[in-house]
Amino acid sequence: MSDKAKKTFYCLNMFPYPSGVWLHVGHASNYIINDIIARFKRMQWYEVINPIGWDSFWLPTENFAIKQGKPAHQVTSENIENFKRQMNKMELSYDREREVTTSNPDYYKRTQRIFTKLFEKGLAYRKQAFVNWCPSCQTVLANDQVIEGKCERCDSEITQKSHLQWFIKITDYADRLIADLDSINRPEETKQAQKNWIGKSEGAEIDFSVSATEKITVFTTRPDTLYGVTALVVAPEIEKYDEFIPTDYREKVLEYRKITASKTTVERLQWEKDKSWVFSGFFVTHPLTNEQVPVWFADYVLWDYGTGAVMFVPAHDQRDRDFAQKNNLSIKIVIEAPENHEWCFTETWKMINSDDFNGLLNTDAKEKIVVHLEKLWKGKKKITYRLRDRSISRQRYRGSPIPIYYDENQTPHAIPADELPVILPLDIENYKPAGKSPLEDHPTFKNYLHKDWKTYLRECDTLDTFICSSFYFLRYLDAKNPNELVSKEKSQAMPVDFYIGWKEHTVWHLLYARFIHKFLYDLEVVSCPEPFQRLFHQGMVLGPDHRKMSKRRGNIVTPDQIIDEYGLDTLRTYEMFMGPLEAEKSRDDNSVKGVHRFLERVKKLPDFFNTSAETDPKLHQTIQTVSQDIDNMKFNTAISKLMILVNHWYQTQTVHKADFEKFLMILSPFAVKITNELRKNLWNTTSIHDQKRPSFDEKLIEEDFFELPVQFNGKTKGSIQTKKGQSQEIIIEIIKNDEKFSKNFISAPKKIIFIQDKIINIII
Repeated sequence: MSDKAKKTFYCLNMFPYPSGVWLHVGHASNYIINDIIARFKRMQWYEVINPIGWDSFWLPTENFAIKQGKPAHQVTSENIENFKRQMNKMELSYDREREVTTSNPDYYKRTQRIFTKLFEKGLAYRKQAFVNWCPSCQTVLANDQVIEGKCERCDSEITQKSHLQWFIKITDYADRLIADLDSINRPEETKQAQKNWIGKSEGAEIDFSVSATEKITVFTTRPDTLYGVTALVVAPEIEKYDEFIPTDYREKVLEYRKITASKTTVERLQWEKDKSWVFSGFFVTHPLTNEQVPVWFADYVLWDYGTGAVMFVPAHDQRDRDFAQKNNLSIKIVIEAPENHEWCFTETWKMINSDDFNGLLNTDAKEKIVVHLEKLWKGKKKITYRLRDRSISRQRYRGSPIPIYYDENQTPHAIPADELPVILPLDIENYKPAGKSPLEDHPTFKNYLHKDWKTYLRECDTLDTFICSSFYFLRYLDAKNPNELVSKEKSQAMPVDFYIGWKEHTVWHLLYARFIHKFLYDLEVVSCPEPFQRLFHQGMVLGPDHRKMSKRRGNIVTPDQIIDEYGLDTLRTYEMFMGPLEAEKSRDDNSVKGVHRFLERVKKLPDFFNTSAETDPKLHQTIQTVSQDIDNMKFNTAISKLMILVNHWYQTQTVHKADFEKFLMILSPFAVKITNELRKNLWNTTSIHDQKRPSFDEKLIEEDFFELPVQFNGKTKGSIQTKKGQSQEIIIEIIKNDEKFSKNFISAPKKIIFIQDKIINIII
């Protein structure tokens, strides 16, 4: 690898979707953070890749266009231009040559090609399935697009309906998606959220006989509790057992099935909400005891998780216990609880009431029971996942057409690569949600003329936008390549070194981008298995009323407002000074003014120039610690240290001119305008943003500053950073004014043991 390749740094923010007229300061925070990292790395002499693009095939953009009563592509273009204007006003240092727009045919040609590759590899398929349906958006939604039972875009209550739908087999990559999390740098909560969403479970499938030829197979992670089963619980949607439901029970079961269809997957998994169930009227035979076990239908069991049926063990499962108490079902204890222990015992202990397995620890019995079932041909080991194959076709207009046609037998075929892209027509006037794709009514789109001179029907659903956003970071690297998604050479810049975006995308964009990237890795399009090496989630910036900014609440603050009143540098520096980047923060006018005053003081520092002054050791300490803080994403403390240095110079009223230039360089990623203007005015030279970041002199830092241990009554409580040679009086004053030590001064000191530059022990 060349030196140039070693010095490449790829930083990226999640690209915006132009669903509104402008960006607010919450959006601006994301882009400014990324810009600071980009400028910081350039000054460290990296070749920085810092692109921007537009996620313009997106349901909210279409909804916005409908409200405006304009063509969707026109509104998209208008919004993008306004976003660009705002970004330029913030002086975000993007490489515009790399810009991509997902609704551009040149881009969605790649989207369609990825889909056809998935289809060819058996990873994209069409089937009839129960899906989340938004009655307002009139389209299918994936599980992760439903929040607390509502559409994540319009807040409408979601219903379940059977629908012919396209899916991708992300489940085939479940193990790799879990295993590779250990190789990348991202917040632990994000890793855990993805693991939980994938939900790998190791257990067994066990068969309960319904008749001589039929059976209900359950999945369980607790085969050790098999002898404690007092019922089976089945997902209401499963119709294959209807023939066993007695006539007297059939009406109740069918009515219950309708009620369940109105609930979302998320609602059904939230056990704290009221749950319901209905008795089927029929029984199954226990595989080991031959006892008759009743079968219930319950909404907390999902048809597409495991087998859609679970064992009911009320002695050793809290949820089952609640069910049993409400329905007077029997309880069988099969794991012996210690004396005086809660009777619903779930921990490791000895087996009882379990025939040949009595006396074993239940952890040992798990495997032995499965082996026994396998010998009887009544069970087997099994791994299942909570993760479902993702639905990807949408019954809406604004998306990439799915490159599929159907022959006379309704068999799907991929449209050949040399005929891509399938162009989304722009001449559709009415694209309001109608429960089917508007492309169905287009006069020519659905007719596909094949090479055999026969006309077949083209797929009219469009692709969910997440496919577009699952590879855009690759296209940035080779945006003008007419033949390939990305060349082998340019793909060597992957993985992205620094990626920033909102944590609500943890199990949505971030998971599916990893899946698509791994698929492309398997096709040898890319040479690394993960797309993002380091991920950072910034916290939400709230409105002045401490609530999430939204047009509905009328609490939006745009970056333009702050720039027009206080200037660009105040906006950029204030947004980074509000608090820890990952924390939720509210805008505060007083803090905005405080940052503005700090920058005004910086402008006046040349009044203190002293050419005979020596280099200030405090400057070198600041260079060191500010660089560390930027690397560690502690921007607020970095700015605080810059403020302390300015205060120090105001107190001494002496600044070496060369020191001031270095100070401007370390401030410049935050305050891009005044630093450049001051340096040009004073030195009449090139842009400050093209300079190499100043280094610090380790000798000066070592000689002047050190950590002094602080003891109270002989116990070390911490340390203070101070200058060598300070007197006892000054040290005591510093300690008293330090928040972490002030609480120890419960009374006046009886004695002080002070060894200069070594230690101080305060006897209280």
